[in-house]
Amino acid sequence: MRKPALRRSVWGPIVIAAAIAETAAFGVSYFYYRRLNHSQEYRYWMYQNFKPGLELYYKTGEILGDSKVRTYDYSTWGVNE
Repeated sequence: MRKPALRRSVWGPIVIAAAIAETAAFGVSYFYYRRLNHSQEYRYWMYQNFKPGLELYYKTGEILGDSKVRTYDYSTWGVNE
């Protein structure tokens, strides 16, 4: 007797690809957050070149905790808020 052909689901590879993409996006986000968190020089570079990204970092710190990083950075760089 002949075995029936296996039907492969299209959703399996899509779900796996989405999970891999989400994991990669989380890893990249964590890498840049850690870099911003540990390097004032990188934060200054972001201030000069990509202010929306730095603003998101500052807002995240202010919402999740009592972060004074923005005040410290601006006073160090001689920038008025």
